Amino acid sequence: MARLKQVPLLQDMNERGLKIISEKLKLQKYTKSKQGQSKPIIKEQESLKMIFIVDGVASIEKRYCLTRWELKAGEFYGEELLHRPSARATESVMPKTDVQALILEVEAWQSVVSENRLHISNEIIVSSKYEINLLSMLKNVPELEKYDENFLKAISEVLRRESYDVIGSQIIKENDELMNKMFLVTRGEVGLTRPGKRNRRLYKVGALYGEELLDWALDVLHTGTASSLPLSAGTASSTKAEVDVLVLYATDLEEKMKDLAATNSESED
Repeated sequence: MARLKQVPLLQDMNERGLKIISEKLKLQKYTKSKQGQSKPIIKEQESLKMIFIVDGVASIEKRYCLTRWELKAGEFYGEELLHRPSARATESVMPKTDVQALILEVEAWQSVVSENRLHISNEIIVSSKYEINLLSMLKNVPELEKYDENFLKAISEVLRRESYDVIGSQIIKENDELMNKMFLVTRGEVGLTRPGKRNRRLYKVGALYGEELLDWALDVLHTGTASSLPLSAGTASSTKAEVDVLVLYATDLEEKMKDLAATNSESED
């Protein structure tokens, strides 16, 4: 019951209520796979369940996000279940090492509430600790360190999220002669095939393709007009069954830079 008392939503609950909940917790073991993908403790968009880590370390992963949060022994995840049993997980929780965890399933929680008339205070707001901050993410990409924060902030506002679930899906098409997009890999792997080259270049999680587009964007910002786009380096395709990328399109970038240039011009006047 000591673990339950650490949960803000349960701190005002009496011993009887905590005991009832503790009896519904199930001890589960999750193994870190040495080859391939480990079985998730909870997968993003699944029905939410509450997790108390007993032993080991879990990783909290969010789609389109490079940040990974750790969940260690004594820590918990999924408190929103107590407020909203219908909630879906907004992150995946994966075993980073072999993990033992106490699990409170949604069905178990609903039975506890209905059978024992337990009350959870609505005055305590549950806010997510795991939010995507695109600006912070861009600032941590080595290739983008030379650009100032205002420029990166403008870029973050026009990034699009795209997913590919079939191996070989083209992200940069074979007949694209000009570089019309930049992408940052946040899940999976992308292969770039270049004309006249046998070996393809692999872009893994955290890798950036098409940063030349940003130098082109700076010209738009400084002159207010767009020059010719850089030449494409090849064809980029997904090499894994699940690939997520943050994409910056040249058309969106051009419009954003022109708006920024006009704003800068007005402030100077």
